[in-house]
Amino acid sequence: MENGKTIKELAEEFGVSKQAIRKQLTDDFRANYVQTDTANPGNQLVVTVAGCHILKSHFIKGFDHKPSGNQNKKVGGNLVTTLEQHNSDLKNEIHSKNEQINSLQEALKYQQQLLDQQQQLNVDDKQLIQSLRQQLALENPATETEDTPIQTQAHEETTKDQRINELESQLQREKENNQLSAKKWWQFWK
Repeated sequence: MENGKTIKELAEEFGVSKQAIRKQLTDDFRANYVQTDTANPGNQLVVTVAGCHILKSHFIKGFDHKPSGNQNKKVGGNLVTTLEQHNSDLKNEIHSKNEQINSLQEALKYQQQLLDQQQQLNVDDKQLIQSLRQQLALENPATETEDTPIQTQAHEETTKDQRINELESQLQREKENNQLSAKKWWQFWK
């Protein structure tokens, strides 16, 4: 064994697997540089010193390929450039998202104002209707107590009905105008 090393010893020395060493042991290589150790019961293969040097040069050459300093700088420079570009893209995306959020907040604020206006108009309409009903209730008892002919009473009732109809139609027109000017949030894009 002092004139060679086993496959296991070579694998540990080179930092590779035993299978990688065995791949290099071609028939020609075995004939020239490998001996069988019959002293051990497993008949171990022993690579001669010359064979060890050949394998060492093969495996060390494979590990010597390291990028040079210029290549490291190029790779590092490209990486920095790529990361800076990615960072810039992310900043632009965040900026556009912030603008979208601000515009949506403004739209929401505007929709809330329209909703408040609509609710106020509904309250005003209810108050107007209530006051009209109170006026009609006050006018009706006064006309019933007076001694007027039936025709004048009928005429007054028709004028009251016409007045009620006019006020209701006016109220309806105001509601329609308010509905046209105040769109709901789900109609915002129409």
